[in-house]
Amino acid sequence: MKKLFFTMTMFSMIIMASSFKGIETHKPLEPVLNGGPFAARIDGFAFDAHKDHKYEATIKDGSNAEVILYGNDVKDKSGNYNPQKIGVEFSLKDGVVGLASGSKVSFEFNKEKFYSNPASTELTIKKAVWSADHKSMTISADFKCQVEKPRTSDDYTPSLGIRGTVENITIAVPSSEINNTATGK
Repeated sequence: MKKLFFTMTMFSMIIMASSFKGIETHKPLEPVLNGGPFAARIDGFAFDAHKDHKYEATIKDGSNAEVILYGNDVKDKSGNYNPQKIGVEFSLKDGVVGLASGSKVSFEFNKEKFYSNPASTELTIKKAVWSADHKSMTISADFKCQVEKPRTSDDYTPSLGIRGTVENITIAVPSSEINNTATGK
């Protein structure tokens, strides 16, 4: 009888213990904006953004935009500091949201340059609004892609996954382009 009681008690505990789910921890797929206008993840690791969330954004040819997101400089083995940045290029149209055509992403880390694979590059514009004077455009967008080094030899070059978001970034129009942009040329 004691063995039966012990066996039933153990069996009950095993069933009860298996019904509890463990605490699952995982990294969110989407980057989190921590008070800045952009955030990105590179192979699941947060992009070490410049403390001031420094970026440059310009419109070229009236229909193509280039946004460069700066990270903190990386110290190499020699003690030299090298830039870290993500560059995003895409075509845009006033008020058009959705997938942007011709998107390209580049990543520079410790003097190593990586470029996006066109087949894996997706940039979704969530907001694109011209200012009243057509001197700037405010955008919000999400992007994701695979980047890799240019192949110069038979060496294996791994690819890195990049996922990011920008919120309410103002893209300036160069003064030489303002007249063309305002008239839609």
